[in-house]
Amino acid sequence: MLPIANHPTMANQVTVKSHPSHHYPYHFHSDTEVDLTTLRFTKPPEKTMTPGKPRKTKKTQNGGTYRLLKSCSTNLICAVCFANNARVCQGCHNIAYCCRDHQIEHWSIHQSTCKPLVCVQKEEVLNNLSLPLEERHFDPYIGMYKAARQLNPKDTVLHLQPIMHVAHNKGLPVPPDSILCLGCNRWYQRSQGYMCRKCKWPVCSEKCELESCHSLYECKIFFENQIMPPPNPSMFDGDAILALRCLLLKDVKPLDWEKLSVMEPLVAHLERPRHCVESDEKIARFVMYQCHLNKTMGLTFQGVMNFLKVIDFCSIWLPERSASLWDKQFSFVSAKYVFPSKVFIGEECSPNCSWSLRHSPILEECSLRLKASVVIHEGQFLTACFTGISEYGATFSKRYENCRFTFKCSCRRCLDPTELGSFFSGVKCTSCDDFEQGYLLPETPAEGNASWRCFNTACCSTADGTSVSKDVNKIHKEIIENTNSLQGLLTLLKANEGDKLHRNHYLIMKATTLAVDLCWGVCKNSALHVIGNSLLEKGKVLTEKLANIYKAVYPWNSIQNAKLLFHYQLLHGVAKIRELLWLFQQNKMPIEDNLLWPNEFWDILQIQKAALDVLMDEPLGSVERENAILMKGVLEDTESLLVLERRNNRIQYETLMGLQKVYSRYCSSYLYSVLPIFEDKELNELLLFTGPYCKDLLDKAHSV
Repeated sequence: MLPIANHPTMANQVTVKSHPSHHYPYHFHSDTEVDLTTLRFTKPPEKTMTPGKPRKTKKTQNGGTYRLLKSCSTNLICAVCFANNARVCQGCHNIAYCCRDHQIEHWSIHQSTCKPLVCVQKEEVLNNLSLPLEERHFDPYIGMYKAARQLNPKDTVLHLQPIMHVAHNKGLPVPPDSILCLGCNRWYQRSQGYMCRKCKWPVCSEKCELESCHSLYECKIFFENQIMPPPNPSMFDGDAILALRCLLLKDVKPLDWEKLSVMEPLVAHLERPRHCVESDEKIARFVMYQCHLNKTMGLTFQGVMNFLKVIDFCSIWLPERSASLWDKQFSFVSAKYVFPSKVFIGEECSPNCSWSLRHSPILEECSLRLKASVVIHEGQFLTACFTGISEYGATFSKRYENCRFTFKCSCRRCLDPTELGSFFSGVKCTSCDDFEQGYLLPETPAEGNASWRCFNTACCSTADGTSVSKDVNKIHKEIIENTNSLQGLLTLLKANEGDKLHRNHYLIMKATTLAVDLCWGVCKNSALHVIGNSLLEKGKVLTEKLANIYKAVYPWNSIQNAKLLFHYQLLHGVAKIRELLWLFQQNKMPIEDNLLWPNEFWDILQIQKAALDVLMDEPLGSVERENAILMKGVLEDTESLLVLERRNNRIQYETLMGLQKVYSRYCSSYLYSVLPIFEDKELNELLLFTGPYCKDLLDKAHSV
């Protein structure tokens, strides 16, 4: 974002000076050069308020059959007029304005809160890097962002902009007849046949063909060297394209390239797993000898390998955070971003901050937002979890090894045998009958297969870590074998929950998640009159159980909890509407039960409000925010229907039909946003949704 200088009376400001050789991305707009040795808080000089030049913006273009607008700007909103493409205040980086006049107009309100939220220990970084390699100390918190004042939950802490992004599809099923666009990072129909007219690589439109991220980088290299795309979309390697783009930054955007290159000493001590090293070697050979960067840029093989390590450490993969829906007519975003400043955010399995990404086909409009999840006191370091390692327990090697770097996690959760009281790795002790504390836990969690001891002080039995891992891995294998069977997963949950594994165990969470996905898959692809009440009830119970696990293990992950609440309220609401319709139609509605129904729907309404409170806080353009906007209208309609019924302590058949229309309109809008909305659908035509991650399971799920 372009800088807007602070008001001359502002008390605190981070002093930023030019430095002849270092361009560290510590500050929050891409054109800042920071002198690391003089960064401090000081009073700014008088009369320094000058706005930056206005950014050139592109008109919003409807994406046709795509779910989200392809050119929707996602930058901050002006605090005065709510205009888009506003520029961030450089005093706090927590509010934005579209022009200097609006900043001055709002200053009387903003002045009391316009203080820096975070600072960085940069002098320690320089001093440490000046030492010989064998004398350096690798404290994980050296140079990390820390709070400059107390931060409250939901406070926006940081806005960082990526220096590069790329389409990325590793780990996701490829939708039928689809391919990723190198311009907007979205899936589009391959049968449309549109390809870049110059390099013949996949882009979905002429607009994406001219996007700078494609035309200024790989397009000319592929054209000059006659490199054609792979015949199978599943063979597409976004990491290779990303590496090529980041290396070409040296010629296209030298300052951004230097932001990455100066990170090499910070990650030099980290080791890569063998499979990652082999993948990097393939990418290095590709850019060196097929793209001929060894000749055109004078690169060396080892230099490229070191640079790839930096790229990977600074990357964030967005498989489904910006848009996670998939349907025959729609597409979703699958992208990977490079944020140099991500290096200075501590990573923990139970962090104090949550993050979200604002995606746009235009690189300058993308951003990473960090928000406080809990109260962060002044001087505390900011931490986040950018990987999936927090989803595994102590018996699984990935729990302690980042999938890209082989370092052991030493955060407070990983060093606590109970994992902050969640018993996420707890295995039932066979020597005692205590179902609350009678679980085996690792004595030294960071050692992986160390000795395990019963948490019950009256028992204190021990077990070998290897044998515990063997038993847990056996259950894990059974879960994988039953991935496509709802009945198989339910059987495994019944056999293992409590009797062999703690109810919050990570394998219980994994099996429950798969079961919920299968329930939604069946609901999505079947008319509701075909689905038995038992399946709806199972889905509701499983979702409620999963929410309880997340509450114990991830109290900081409000987004995940909100999504689970959203699943729960839909299942619960549809099941109740269906039950009441049947009772009314059969004239079997007991008077005493009728008095309770308005309150039950009112309880569902409160769940909707709790989910909406979190989802509405997500960035514009994200599927969570889009869903929340639709949900808000439905919530208001539902509330207006229930107010009178709750006052009279009974529910009328007309009210029930109104609720049916509300749910039908909501799901119709959610799934088919490009089609007309039909409010008079029968309930048995109501279709629910599922995400792309279980799309490949749906056909087999019908056999349940």
